[in-house]
Amino acid sequence: MLNEKFKNLENIYHQIKNGYSETSLFGKKVFIKHATAEDSALIAKEKGKFDKKSKKLGVMSESELLDFLQRNGSWSKEEEAFSEKTEKEILGLKKTRDKMILKKHKDAINDRIKKLEEDVKSNRKKRDSLVRNTSEEYSEKKSNEFFIRNSLFKDEDLKEPFFTLSEFEELEIEEISEVYANYNKSLEGFSNENIRQISIEHFFFSIFSLFGEDVSGFFSKSHFNLSFYQINLLSFAKMFRHIFKEEQIPEDIRDNAEKIMDHLRSEREGQKKLKETKEKLEKSSGFGFSGASREELTEAGIDVGGAEDIHSIASKKGGSLNMEDFIEIHKK
Repeated sequence: MLNEKFKNLENIYHQIKNGYSETSLFGKKVFIKHATAEDSALIAKEKGKFDKKSKKLGVMSESELLDFLQRNGSWSKEEEAFSEKTEKEILGLKKTRDKMILKKHKDAINDRIKKLEEDVKSNRKKRDSLVRNTSEEYSEKKSNEFFIRNSLFKDEDLKEPFFTLSEFEELEIEEISEVYANYNKSLEGFSNENIRQISIEHFFFSIFSLFGEDVSGFFSKSHFNLSFYQINLLSFAKMFRHIFKEEQIPEDIRDNAEKIMDHLRSEREGQKKLKETKEKLEKSSGFGFSGASREELTEAGIDVGGAEDIHSIASKKGGSLNMEDFIEIHKK
């Protein structure tokens, strides 16, 4: 019997294939169209119109409001630059952490990352409380409403809108909130993780395998009419087809997309680290990691072989090393 997760994925795929999701709103059946690139272009165009309208009404832009807040001392240039600057630091720390071998070094960097992420969250919270009711916020709100209204239909052919413009504009705040809540709930299963997993499931991949390198006809649609979910699914499927062909994937994880990706990352990072470490070990008998014992290196998967650390060599030399000793150690 199929487990619940498998059945859910199959249902999600069925909706991706159809290009819409079905739910109910105000006691009536509604069909939610999945967004396409053409939809995004239309929304961007409408957003521009709303932005011009807000400026005609005298609503300040975000940059104008920021200048005003900086002049009266409510918000500084340093605070404005903080989040972007700190996020770059976090990204750099994560790259450094991924190159680390010892757990204690990784833990120290993780603690620093956590502190910086909390600082960014606090900075953004303050900014959000000050930078409000801008022309950008107005155009974003109105374009979102436009998008939602044009995504809801009464029929599965997606021809008859669920709301006319006047009907939507007459909705109360509570009703609009219900529309947004239903929309978000209906599409919450379409995460990249789920779509990635669907791309290797038998109910999809067995059909996908019938196609060659050109999969443009899989959904029997023009490229421009494909939903973003359909595009993502085909992209993931092509990627995994290449992986299964070129990589050695253990049998016990071949049905788990997340574990496959973790395995490949681990393999490649491990090979890179071992290569770098072996090259250094080959060049110097005195090579070592600062703050790492031979036992920790071995635990991390590094074969130190006959290499000796500086302290071990020094003990054999009576407790100290002169310049000639260092030259001898590193002469390779």
